[in-house]
Amino acid sequence: MFNFSKQPTAIDPNVSINIISKGTEIIGDINSTGDMRIEGIVRGSLHCKARIVIGESGEVKGNITANDAVISGKVIGNVMVTENLFLKGTSKILGDLVVGKMVVENGAEFNGSCKMNIKVEQQFIKQNGTKEAAQ
Repeated sequence: MFNFSKQPTAIDPNVSINIISKGTEIIGDINSTGDMRIEGIVRGSLHCKARIVIGESGEVKGNITANDAVISGKVIGNVMVTENLFLKGTSKILGDLVVGKMVVENGAEFNGSCKMNIKVEQQFIKQNGTKEAAQ
């Protein structure tokens, strides 16, 4: 019935995966070099050098910057993604987008402006006046 002969897969200590689960609320900015998954509520900016996933129950009230992002939940703030942004059919975005490439599913809601193929770093410098904000 159960196959216990397989060894459990090892977790790579050099790869970080951060999960904010449903029912959790964080107030403040979050910086991460590893992937992030948000199922709870974040009231602050997210800066990730990897991939951010906002689940259907996830809500972010703040700006998001990432290499890649998949949004299924709600975002009130600007989203800057250097590579690929996927807006799932359940996503609701109120803010401006700066992306490399974007895929929008039927049903996704987006209210704001969108700029594609512009460097996120250039956009940060334009908005914040410093290069440090983009890093």
